Amino acid sequence: MLWVDDDDDDPDAILERLEGANNKRSILRKLPPRVLQACLSLASDRALRSRTQAYDDLKQELNVSSQCLVIHAQTLTFLLASQQKYPPRQIRSLRMMRVRDAREGVNGVSDREAILTVWDVKDYATDFFREGKRYQVKSTPFVSFSRLPQS
Repeated sequence: MLWVDDDDDDPDAILERLEGANNKRSILRKLPPRVLQACLSLASDRALRSRTQAYDDLKQELNVSSQCLVIHAQTLTFLLASQQKYPPRQIRSLRMMRVRDAREGVNGVSDREAILTVWDVKDYATDFFREGKRYQVKSTPFVSFSRLPQS
């Protein structure tokens, strides 16, 4: 007969060994027909259970998703009602930048720094303000003077 003994007749053990094996065909060729039939039956049962579990998981996920959709629909209804009641605010975009005087000081770097607030930044191109680039600033109102923290 073959090398198969009582311990190797267990279909679970054979399927476990097949999952990690590189030479699946050679293992299957050495099995007697009754053990091979039991392994195929067990593999079929496992596949059916796996598909059923995947179906149940998907069904549960879709059920949760449909509950979320109901919640989102209620939220959307509330938002639409609140937009009619409270119109959107008119807001302006701004960017605050630390700027330094372009004139060189005693050590080659200017001591004069300020925080410049630029309003309606969305009107400018996205790469308009670049670090290290020089800009000429005109007509800026002097609002307040405070010593800036050193960076």
